[in-house]
Amino acid sequence: MESFDSIAKDYDTDIRIERAKAFADEIRLHITDGHQKTMLEYGCGTGLVGFNLIHDMGSVIFADSSFEMLEQVKQKLLSLGKTSSYAIHYDFTEEAPKDLSVDYILASLVLHHIEDVKTIISRFYNLLNDDGHLLIIDKNGEGIFYTDHPDYDGYDGFNQSVLADIVKEVGFSKVESKTFWHGSSIRNGVFILDAVK
Repeated sequence: MESFDSIAKDYDTDIRIERAKAFADEIRLHITDGHQKTMLEYGCGTGLVGFNLIHDMGSVIFADSSFEMLEQVKQKLLSLGKTSSYAIHYDFTEEAPKDLSVDYILASLVLHHIEDVKTIISRFYNLLNDDGHLLIIDKNGEGIFYTDHPDYDGYDGFNQSVLADIVKEVGFSKVESKTFWHGSSIRNGVFILDAVK
């Protein structure tokens, strides 16, 4: 599979742009008093989802482990002039920022790329303020590793109830999930999981 650095400049396809708008429409239903809150989008890529929400939030922090993806984000931020939002380079599979606290964390089509899901969810938990929300958007699936891409170490999607159990084990209290989107680019549909600290 191609690295995210190598595809960053051509990442914003019509399909991805349309999908990001649909995801953002659903996310807005889970946000309260957004203009007073900070959202961290982890695995933001070029920021397609986050930029759809940037005027709904007080601040959006775009985080990714790909330098080239973040370069695209920085260019968009410059053109938008939204000085309260910014981009940070971080790989949460290694560690999370220690001097950061936020009200919302968004991980959109990110977790299926990560082997140790429970650990990264724990790191998200520690960054959230009390009553903060973790919003996970991902693919419905069996929660097993891909077998048709030997160089890919991610999952083929998640069983919502299994993922909800993991989130609860980490310490989140109220956890709800539902399938909300079906598109030709992703089989089995996409769900959103909303977990409150």
